[in-house]
Amino acid sequence: MVKQTAAPKLHTEATLLTAMENAGAQLENGRVLKGKGIGTQATRAAIIQRLFDLGYMAAKTAKKNSYIEPTKLGINYIKVLPQELYSPKITADWETKISAIVEGENTAEQFMSDFQEFINAMLKSAMEINVEGVSFSFSNRESIAACPFCKHGEVISVKGKSEKTDKEIEIYFCSLKCGFSLYQDSSGFFSNTGRLLLKKQVKQLIENGSITAQTKYKDGAGKEKNGKFELFKSEKGKAYVRLVK
Repeated sequence: MVKQTAAPKLHTEATLLTAMENAGAQLENGRVLKGKGIGTQATRAAIIQRLFDLGYMAAKTAKKNSYIEPTKLGINYIKVLPQELYSPKITADWETKISAIVEGENTAEQFMSDFQEFINAMLKSAMEINVEGVSFSFSNRESIAACPFCKHGEVISVKGKSEKTDKEIEIYFCSLKCGFSLYQDSSGFFSNTGRLLLKKQVKQLIENGSITAQTKYKDGAGKEKNGKFELFKSEKGKAYVRLVK
């Protein structure tokens, strides 16, 4: 009887956070990375959220549990990137160089020079990689509208997980990764209506800059009031929806 190796189980957000924290354990000699891992306790969740925002991975619900699976876009990037860029060893290597600065065995200037040389080498390597069947076209995804920020990309969507409702939601982002991303449970809309943004409302926000929707507030006669919601760009370049009246 031939034994077959089972595919690795999909991560949940909790198991992925743990894997990032203990990335050094995956190395033959994890001593260098012990206690450091990928990111910090304060930044790991943000790193994961960023991967959702960029469409590299999406939420999958099975048997009432929420898992993370790579999207076609994410898989394509892994195929074309040099392996050094997604190996846990890269974190150990650069942590070692940082430790050398602290111990006076290296300088910040030399560190930055080494890092610049490394990035240039990785860029050259990535440009030389040719993987058959890999495409970064978004033609198989529905385009909502032209990106309101960069004016060049298309706004497309991926599935994500809502921190407010713990349910699957749509996350809209720019195909050119200019920074535009809008969540279906955008706080400015959700907190004032108790509802998620509909696709047609997202489209209207992008094209017209505003929508009118029923809020959870009532007037003096006890009737629910409508409110005007507008699309804004934060100082960090993110999209958010705000009730203006």
